[in-house]
Amino acid sequence: MSDPALASAMSTLDSLSDGKRRQVLFANREYSATILGHRIGAYGWVEMIGYLRVLARNQVFKEYWGMTDQHRRSLPPESIEAKVGKAVDLIMEELAEDPDEWWVVGPSGET
Repeated sequence: MSDPALASAMSTLDSLSDGKRRQVLFANREYSATILGHRIGAYGWVEMIGYLRVLARNQVFKEYWGMTDQHRRSLPPESIEAKVGKAVDLIMEELAEDPDEWWVVGPSGET
């Protein structure tokens, strides 16, 4: 997003530089597009997790994920967003333990 005024209107995160805010909004867009792809049936759970494994390796996404923990806590536990959030939490934990095995981290199988 090239206009910082609009970027700040789309974000609930405080104390970010304009550049960091744009990066975080882009990370959110990528994450949201991945979930949307699954919701509309473009790909299944396993494929979505595969996309998220790759995304989770990105430093900006890691920062975004840490900044938005409180947002995810407000989701209904049965929602797809909450289930995906828990899956990404697991991916992040396992990546922190062994980043060299990134292609096998996180949940496996359908949910």
